Amino acid sequence: IIMPFLSEEMAGTFVPGTYLKVNGGVCLGSALFYLFLTFKFPVPKKKEPEETEDEKAGMAEFKATGNPKWLSARQLHNVQMQHMKDGTPLSRATWGTFSDDVPDLERISNS
Repeated sequence: IIMPFLSEEMAGTFVPGTYLKVNGGVCLGSALFYLFLTFKFPVPKKKEPEETEDEKAGMAEFKATGNPKWLSARQLHNVQMQHMKDGTPLSRATWGTFSDDVPDLERISNS
């Protein structure tokens, strides 16, 4: 649609800048059309996924020991945000050794 304007501008038929103005108009037109579509088809609300059994077990262990090792990223984020609101220190996971993780390798590989 806009290539003929470039060709004619290069040939000298149209004044310089015609292609850029037409291109800008086409871009603005498509943006307005897209804006109309966003109102016609609104974005659905984000649904919070249900807590899995592993997450429940991880949260129970966290509440008992304070160790966030088995929390999911979503749970850890929620815990950290709560700590920020309360003004308390953030939970820190510690790095262990492979020999410390050997008893939990199956659980680690399944998560």
